[in-house]
Amino acid sequence: MPVKATTVKAKSKATKIKAKTKDAALGAALAKAVAKKDVNTVKYKGETYPSLEKLAEAVGVPASTLTMRMRRGLTLKQAIEFVSKHAIKYKGQIYKNSTEFLKAQAPGVSMTSFSKCKKECEGSIAKALKLALKKQKEQAKKKAA
Repeated sequence: MPVKATTVKAKSKATKIKAKTKDAALGAALAKAVAKKDVNTVKYKGETYPSLEKLAEAVGVPASTLTMRMRRGLTLKQAIEFVSKHAIKYKGQIYKNSTEFLKAQAPGVSMTSFSKCKKECEGSIAKALKLALKKQKEQAKKKAA
């Protein structure tokens, strides 16, 4: 009997899950079915995958991470497309955190300096980056003089 969702086909019935929303219950049911190795196929964005592991591999998210997120009540789609509260979106790119962002955009800027600039700019990433780079150039000029 399949789990009542378009994204999952299971060999046996899923146990009843208490959740605030139907989608959260389905996510938790999928996570339980995956843990029991009870899932035949998983469907995501029109593609059918033979297992959650194959789907996870295709989307670049560890299967254990997807399972954990679904156990916490996220749907399969939410678990895959989850963005951390620490993530930074800048010029169409998503960085996991400030450290990753600084390594890519301003390698010489310290985290402390960037954090102070971010506070001065009231949270604006673009303004904080400009300010941090400006301060870095000023410090470099002082050292050279």
